[in-house]
Amino acid sequence: SYGVDLGTTYSAVARINEQQMAEIINNFEGDPTTPSAIFFESADNVIVGAEAKRGALADPDNSCMLIKREMGTDYKVEYQGAAYSPESLSALILRAMVDAANDEKGQGIDQVVITVPAYFGTQEREATRQAGQIAKLDVVGIVTEPVAAALSIGIRNEGAQTIMVYDLGGGTFDTTVMKVDSGKVEVVGIDGNRTLGGADWDEAMVQLLLDRFQSEVGAEADGCEFDEEFMLDLRLKAEDLKKSLTRRESMQDRLSWGALKASITVTREEFEAATAHLVDQTVEIAERTVSDAQKKDPELSVDRVLLVGGSSRMM
Repeated sequence: SYGVDLGTTYSAVARINEQQMAEIINNFEGDPTTPSAIFFESADNVIVGAEAKRGALADPDNSCMLIKREMGTDYKVEYQGAAYSPESLSALILRAMVDAANDEKGQGIDQVVITVPAYFGTQEREATRQAGQIAKLDVVGIVTEPVAAALSIGIRNEGAQTIMVYDLGGGTFDTTVMKVDSGKVEVVGIDGNRTLGGADWDEAMVQLLLDRFQSEVGAEADGCEFDEEFMLDLRLKAEDLKKSLTRRESMQDRLSWGALKASITVTREEFEAATAHLVDQTVEIAERTVSDAQKKDPELSVDRVLLVGGSSRMM
């Protein structure tokens, strides 16, 4: 069977290989993660993944992103004349992920284990299971993401310890404190923010670039923020610059709006200053999670912190 991380902004598929190690399976484009985006080009052509994300930015009315935030609700939406629920939309992503994994491995597996956030309740978990069933998958298990993260580091072979999972994804943030011992997991604290994630860092970068461009070019750039094509290009560049600044001290890019052009440089220090308030929110939530866990067990102390989620690479 496959393990599927059905994420808010990106999803991934993994399996246990012959060496009994977790192995990420690349998608059709050869990438380890797939944007959780759906683009309804027509009633007969539905696209999932990177191309869908580009379509979503250019044509938001026929696109779906961040559907995970609606799981377990009565949310309904229509695309190309057809009605969709969060479960049926998530099913499109799940089916595409499993089909890509099967093509990559030359297999025909339909059994899956799907991960969900720790804060998901019964309704959200059942909605996730239904999404798998709509995708014609055999959902053999639903595992919380922090427990999956703990299992991935081989806790079965380690002694008793207390672990905090700091999970900063593209659209959500949550922290979980758990006690683990010989493969047994006891969750003792959960907290988070369903609307805080890497997308907020992207928006901060967009604003940085926009302010810098308008400052460089002057009053002639007034109104560029209302040009959809310009802003689409800006958002795509903002995400790439954000990722690059996890390794580099500064990045430069060229922006243009009509005949107006400017070479923009953003440093890691500037980006960190612009997003410090977001980091502070995650730290406050993490501290609150530990404090709540200590109310149950005053002797509790965290032995290990796991940074999970693509956006945690900025920390």
